[in-house]
Amino acid sequence: MFGKLAFTAALCCICILLMAALAGASLGMEDAEASNTINEGKTPAEAPAPVLHDDTGDVKLKQDEIGRLQGEVARLQKLAEAQKLEAQAERKRQAEEEAEKKRLQEEVARLQKLTEEQSLRAEAEGKRQAEEEAEKKRQAEEEDGKERQAEEEAEKSGRPRRRRKEAAGE
Repeated sequence: MFGKLAFTAALCCICILLMAALAGASLGMEDAEASNTINEGKTPAEAPAPVLHDDTGDVKLKQDEIGRLQGEVARLQKLAEAQKLEAQAERKRQAEEEAEKKRLQEEVARLQKLTEEQSLRAEAEGKRQAEEEAEKKRQAEEEDGKERQAEEEAEKSGRPRRRRKEAAGE
């Protein structure tokens, strides 16, 4: 951006110097014409008008050159403005890309956290189910142990007692 601005400033300076040089050259020619008329013995009233004479085309040429240079300066200003707008658009696009990238990273982090939580829940659920099954198995073994003990006591006392499971199956 600084280089473009410096380029525009340098071009404006060159245009101003060129206009000054053209103005100085035409003044120099007019002075030469005036001195020639004096040397020829003509009075200043008889001499042609030095600068503001449309018949010579000098004034029109100066106006055309000034207009062209002003047009060139305007074109360069428009170009600089377009480059400035383009740079702003590029910065805005980059900012949007960075925001999108940050949003995606946050989304990935959120999904990773969610996945981790789900795996921990699944692991906890698996442990809970395993504990429940172990508890059921322990209770079943305990009941079987009680039934066996009851059968053994019944056999000792002389009364046969059927197991609950056998009775449920018949």
